[in-house]
Parts: sequence; structure tokens; C-alpha cells
Amino acid sequence: MSSFAGWTDLVDTRQRMEGLRCRQSAYVPPAMRPGAGSRVGKVGSARPSASDRRDAPPVSGRSPRGADDVLINAEHNMYFLVNIEGRKSGLPAEKDIREISIFPALTLINAAPVDLDVNLVPSSVDLKLKHLLASSLSGVEKLQQMQACPVLRATLLKQSTFYAYDVPPNRQLKMKLKFAKLESAGWSSTISDLMNTADEVVSRLLLPAKHFAPVELEVLRDSSEVASSLSFVKEKQLSVVISAPRCFIDRTGLGFLPVKDGLQYPVFDNQIILLGDSTLPEVNLLLPYTAASASSASQSRASRGHASYVQCSIDVPALGGFSHTTAITQDRCFSLCMNTEKIDPAETGGVLSRVVSLLPEYIISNFLHNTIYYRQYGTQGPAIEVKPNSSYPVYWSSADLPFAFQFRPGTTEGYAWSGPIIASEEFAGQNWLVLYNGISNSTPGISRHTRASNSSS
Repeated sequence: MSSFAGWTDLVDTRQRMEGLRCRQSAYVPPAMRPGAGSRVGKVGSARPSASDRRDAPPVSGRSPRGADDVLINAEHNMYFLVNIEGRKSGLPAEKDIREISIFPALTLINAAPVDLDVNLVPSSVDLKLKHLLASSLSGVEKLQQMQACPVLRATLLKQSTFYAYDVPPNRQLKMKLKFAKLESAGWSSTISDLMNTADEVVSRLLLPAKHFAPVELEVLRDSSEVASSLSFVKEKQLSVVISAPRCFIDRTGLGFLPVKDGLQYPVFDNQIILLGDSTLPEVNLLLPYTAASASSASQSRASRGHASYVQCSIDVPALGGFSHTTAITQDRCFSLCMNTEKIDPAETGGVLSRVVSLLPEYIISNFLHNTIYYRQYGTQGPAIEVKPNSSYPVYWSSADLPFAFQFRPGTTEGYAWSGPIIASEEFAGQNWLVLYNGISNSTPGISRHTRASNSSS
């Protein structure tokens, strides 16, 4: 069997050679090996993009155009990072020990919950230098054409790690991203020098898409920030972590969607919504007409009115905080709150990612053995049914009246409505209510408990 990879140059382990250095060896990629066309490759954490497969040269045992073509089109290099670090052994020997660590040239960690296309190309400064060096070589046009092509172009699967060996770690590289499974997706703006962390270690990119609002992703280039959370990443390793800083979840059951300038954010896998520019303090919410009509089946409908949607805005709270807003229709008022929570760093590549949840501001829970009904105080309804051992969000019939409700058991024994229960943290606590049922020898007492965590029972 022929060898498809060569040896690297020698690694000097003397004390004066301590530190991180680049090493390389020649190899023939699988797609260019003899007989590669008859084999089916396996898909790992990264897949060649469609354009890569189109641009791949024809596979054959040898190039029909001569040795120059073989050198340019068939021979590639694998790059490694070799770190030599000296330390003392334990007592009593205390001998000098050289610890040699070998890393991939570049580690790409896609911590986002979506598949991404990544494109790495040489920077303009590097291309100019290569052009001057190659001016005296044969086949200059082919070399320049090859340099203009991406060093790496692949699809990174969600929540995956890809080790790149064909990226020279000592070159200036540009990086851009786009969504892999969104047909109308476009490329993001470019990080001009991916390997340079002197100016900044975190870059924020907006990924555009036709008919959708742009989504923000973060690119972290500091291995020391994630080494404590990821066991396979070391501080000396050259790694890039791509993450989604904010993920939106609607927990109201009404179908609210975040929008930007009238454009909806894309929905991935029918459930994942990533938000846009994090420098903006608020996010706009849209309740489509279809979601409003669907909620009417559960006795929590919005007005059909003349408009086909309901729109409101809410401030995105800081980590661990809450914010509040209301969405008003012709005959219904939805009081909402938003909460921001931290996602486990082990699931986000060691970087800070947040989930932004939209919740009903108040929830009524029925711990009785019978059904109860509630309505907004000062109105004749509608009366909302809450079954035993279940919870239901509290929505209001009118935004002009105080946010207070009253309830009664769902029986036919003539129970009257309770007094007003004000939905506010100022009245949090527990007290007793007595409901009149028209029977002189039966006046049951019902405990009403209001919790401060934006829910009432």
C-alpha cells in the first residue's frame, strides 16, 4: 500500500526551543487518491460544501498534464501545532521534563444549534506577499487561482467539533459564515484576521437571509476561556468557538414571534429561533392572526378585528432579570414577561449563551378537587375554566380595568364570585377567602395563595 502522508520536519526538544511552533507534512487528500471515485466517504463533523464538490479536480492515478499540475493540484500539506513545555518532576528527583503536546492546526467548535457553512480564505496582505514570492515560478496563474480559492470550505454540523489540518496556523486568514440549511441564506461580514487576538477575542457577525431578519452569532478565539469547560481543548490550542448568544423561546402557547423591521427571524428545526443584534435593548414581538385564532380553541383568543396581527415590544432583560409588556387586542389584553437564563457552558462550547423566554406574567393554579372559573374583576366574562390540578395563564378582558380577577368553584350549588384578587407582587402572600353559596349551613373556606414569582393560585 502506498503512503498518502509524509513525515514532518524534526522537532527540536531542547530548552531553547520551548514554546508553540508550527510543523507540516505533505499528504494526498482522500478525494485525490487513486480509486477515490469508487469509494463512498463517511460524513463526520464537517462535510465538504456543494461548491467544493463541484470545484474538485477529476480523480485519476496520475495527472495527464505533467508534474506541475501534480504539484499544484494533488500535493497538499497537513499542519500541526507542537508545544514544548519544560517542567520539574516531583520530589525527590526534580528532574527536568519536556512535555510535548501536538494539536491540530485549527479546532473549529460549532456550539450553535444550527448547521453552518464556514469559509476560510487568505487575507489580502497574505495574497500580495504570495504573489511576489511566486512571480518567478512556473504556473503562476494556476498558483494565484488556487490562492484565491478558500483554504477551508465545509459545513459544520450543529453542536460538533471539527479539527482542520489543512489550515496553516501562521497565515492571515479571513473567515465568514452562513446558514447551511436555509435556502435564502447569505454570507456574513468577514473577520479580516482570524488568528490575530491582539485587538479582540470575540467577534459578532450578523448572518443575513432573504426575507428574514439577520441573526447574530459570536466567534470566540481565546482557548483559555473555554478550556475549563471543554476537556478536549487546551489553553495552548488554537481554537475558534462559534456560538449563538441569544435563543428565543415562546412559553405562552400563543405563538408570539420576534421580528426586526417587519421581518421575522428564521425558525430552525421548527422550534429554534435565534435573535439578532444584541446591542439593541429591545425586541419586537408579533402575534400572527393564525396563532390568535388557534388560541381561541383553548378559550384564550385574541380579537380578530381589522388587523391580522398584534405587535408589541419588550426590553430584553439582563441575565437573571425580568421585563414586562402587554399586547392589546380589541377585546383581550395579554400581560407578558420576559426572562433571561444562562445555558450550561458544557452545551455551548464554554461560552456564555442565553435563552430568552417569553412567559405569561400571571398563572392561576387549581389545587382543588373541583373545576374553578376565573374572570377579570369588573367584567361579566368570559369565564375561563381551570380544571383540577392544572394551571392556566391569566389574561385580561380589558386593559382599561385594574389587573385583578375573581373566581368561583365550577359547581351548580350557587357559589358567588369571590372578591377581587389583585395580580401584583405588592399583594404577594397567603390569606383566606370565604365564598357564599346560598346554603346557610355550608360556607366552605378556600385558601388563596399569591406568590411573588409572577404567578397566582
